[in-house]
Amino acid sequence: MLKRKSDYSQLLLTKLLLVGLLTLLSSVAIAQTGTKLNITMSPELVPAFSSDISDYIVRTGSDDTVTVNVDAPNGTTVSVDGKPFAGKKFTAKITSVTAGQSFKITVQSRGGGRSKVVEVKTYYIRRTPKDFPLWTTQRPGTPQSEYYVVAPNLFANKPWVLVTDNYGTPIWWYRSNSVPVDPKFLSKDRIGWMNFGPGEEHALDGTRTHTYLPAGIPGAFMDPHELLKLPPGKRIHGSGNYV
Repeated sequence: MLKRKSDYSQLLLTKLLLVGLLTLLSSVAIAQTGTKLNITMSPELVPAFSSDISDYIVRTGSDDTVTVNVDAPNGTTVSVDGKPFAGKKFTAKITSVTAGQSFKITVQSRGGGRSKVVEVKTYYIRRTPKDFPLWTTQRPGTPQSEYYVVAPNLFANKPWVLVTDNYGTPIWWYRSNSVPVDPKFLSKDRIGWMNFGPGEEHALDGTRTHTYLPAGIPGAFMDPHELLKLPPGKRIHGSGNYV
């Protein structure tokens, strides 16, 4: 039997309302699952958390505890320092994180059929020593290099050599017994620098592998401005004498 025109109009209106309601509910679900992951810490996480940044530091606090606050969107679970994965809002406390130690945070994102894991990201947090230098960085564009070797010491009398990522976050550091000048990688696993005294070369575990002294010049001093690598595995540096 054919429906009367008024019945058909009512049916069409009902279908349109249902479609609109389903679209609204779908939009709400997308908005909820699109919320960004937020992680904060005490002591403060540096830099502020971003899913695009993998390396961070926390400075030395009143004790060795680091408190991690997680706010995860739907479909995302987080593991802090190897603990079981958890979702939504939670707080984790990590004890005995001393200067020079690190821990990691692993994030799983799920999607698709049967909540399949579609992405896993790992973030690394390192704790700096108490007398670690303070600084700020700006990143107005895209850096040309992945890493930078710096010595924020000259005129500040600080004995530090740092390797940072291209966000300015320290990922390696060494406290020297003098004031380092012009640090650089001499090979993939060796880093060296000059100072106002003998030059130094170190493995990445901190072990000193070589000391550079003036060669055969009585009363000579080291020039702190340059230490260069030459193939294969040789080094060149400057030294001088007052006349």
